[in-house]
Amino acid sequence: MSSAGLRRGALSYLLIRDLQKIDKYQLYKINVYKKEQEQYITFCTPECARYIDQYLDWRKRIGEQLKPNSPLFRTEFDTITQVNRPKAVSTHAVAYMIHKLLDRTRVRVPTNDHTHNEPS
Repeated sequence: MSSAGLRRGALSYLLIRDLQKIDKYQLYKINVYKKEQEQYITFCTPECARYIDQYLDWRKRIGEQLKPNSPLFRTEFDTITQVNRPKAVSTHAVAYMIHKLLDRTRVRVPTNDHTHNEPS
């Protein structure tokens, strides 16, 4: 998200087809909210591109057949029964992960108030 300037809501909409590898610069051109009024194009860093490649390679190694309409980021799944039925990670899940990371890294001081940790 930080590498390409993506909003957390954009992650659940990204599909494999929204990425275009630019080998010359070792990065991805990313079409965000494609065919929507809010559509924009951005680019990720070469470091981010390497992590995307590693993540997609892992999905292939466990048997997923990546297709243009496959979500870029998918939910956790049973690698035997659900490997080829990808579901996009939800915006709520992304927000939850961000909040947990902020707490764990002490960027934000965790509180005992559970409503503070719930994504909005």
